[in-house]
Amino acid sequence: MDWATIFEESSPESGATEQEITILTTQTLAELTESEIVEVDEWRRKNGQVIEHPLAARSWNIPNRPFPPSYIEFLRWSNGGEFANGERQFASFFAIEEIRDTVLGWEIPEQMNGAIPIGMDGCGGFYLFDMRKEPKETEYPIVIAHCGSLAWNDACVVANSFPDLCIHRTDQWN
Repeated sequence: MDWATIFEESSPESGATEQEITILTTQTLAELTESEIVEVDEWRRKNGQVIEHPLAARSWNIPNRPFPPSYIEFLRWSNGGEFANGERQFASFFAIEEIRDTVLGWEIPEQMNGAIPIGMDGCGGFYLFDMRKEPKETEYPIVIAHCGSLAWNDACVVANSFPDLCIHRTDQWN
């Protein structure tokens, strides 16, 4: 796919290196480490959250499924960046090194188990892969969920694949 011609507006970043792609495919969706579990708990305490179950992050399940080849191809072209097509804004596609931090920082496994964030729309909406089921022909549906309401029942399907997400020019959600 010629990513440079897909978007009406684009500010691509440098493409991901093979080392970064290896990190994406081997470490981004790995189980939480003990230090990450403690870090999540400490962050919650520092931010005044009531901790009913200390180290609750220990039960978080990050989906260990392959990223779609189309998404990896996109990251080789632009590892992050801002893009737009008509009404559809991509205020940021996350760079590889931002994905895991976003998963943990926004407590995605607790709020939307099986979702992996890949970017934001500029209005507080996360674009997320729905990885709860095996991919359909290597692609996952893409949902949007507002950062103030990260929950499956509040999420809307916006595309059946990563290329569909990028190609469409309207923000009419299913």
